[in-house]
Amino acid sequence: MKPRRLLGRDIPRALIFRDVQRLTSFTEDIRAAGMRPGGRVLAMRETTDARVCRLLKRPRLLYLKRLRLADGRPICIENTYLPLDVRPLLEGADLGRQSLYRLLQRRGESLSWSKELMEGRVPTAEEARLMRILRRVPVVSIARLAFDRRGRPCEFTENVLRADRYLFYFELRR
Repeated sequence: MKPRRLLGRDIPRALIFRDVQRLTSFTEDIRAAGMRPGGRVLAMRETTDARVCRLLKRPRLLYLKRLRLADGRPICIENTYLPLDVRPLLEGADLGRQSLYRLLQRRGESLSWSKELMEGRVPTAEEARLMRILRRVPVVSIARLAFDRRGRPCEFTENVLRADRYLFYFELRR
């Protein structure tokens, strides 16, 4: 549930609250914000991208690119790499509306933990065009390598999020 107040600050309902200590999907984050998730598949194809194949320890992967929406507005571009054998599961699914994580879970595969790297930057021309923002509006780029319960790498995603629409929450201990 999205908090209304955090650290003495009112959290505007227009912001998507993301607790970075939990492994959640885009769909879960948007629904928790009280918004309607959606999206559009921009590409789905086989790839042999050497960098990502090394990370997932597979010679070939399925690449899925989606423009993700919150209440009909574009706020995220997802570039996801998965094992090739999930392709039949995805080809019949409505990937604009369905959660990829939920589809994988139905198949008996669930992501257990991840390593993530977050970076603030300016969008590329294509990213700005897809998200309908000016090139000077900052974005947050998050690279995620997710693992299953056995510790095997099973997903790599590079998300580009509109920084003006997200609030990230960290709880740190020493």
